[in-house]
Amino acid sequence: MRFLKQIACILFPLVASACQADPPPGKSPQAKDTPKAACETLLPDPDVLPSLVIAGTDAVEMASFKPAQVITGAFSSEAGGAKQKVTINKAEFYSITRTYSEPGLPDNKKSYSGLCVHENKLIGEGIVVSFVENGLLLWEADSGLEFISNELWTLFNRSK
Repeated sequence: MRFLKQIACILFPLVASACQADPPPGKSPQAKDTPKAACETLLPDPDVLPSLVIAGTDAVEMASFKPAQVITGAFSSEAGGAKQKVTINKAEFYSITRTYSEPGLPDNKKSYSGLCVHENKLIGEGIVVSFVENGLLLWEADSGLEFISNELWTLFNRSK
């Protein structure tokens, strides 16, 4: 079937939608269409994920946090004058926006969409959100900020 599609794209290039590249295996752009096995392929190698969590100014073992269910809402974290806020929404799919604020610097926002659910986690390309009692742990492969390390999870407490 794939061969026939390639032939059709060569012979009839005006049918652009049929000629788009297939997504890589396990990289479905739609969270609700992502089967559990495909969602698991988005999980980074366990050797890449850190075992420590930055909780304020302390480093704590991730194993000390009790898992909780995936929820939407606002979460916050503060350390040394820097504030971070995470907002998780679910319309058709889960999405997350992380905002980093530090006095004297412009706010930095980064958004992820089409996240899939695996156990107590939201998973996307370059992000894992692990829900724990009273909050969440956030890991980003590349936050785009030197102040947010990919060598630690960050604890965010549920905002009231």
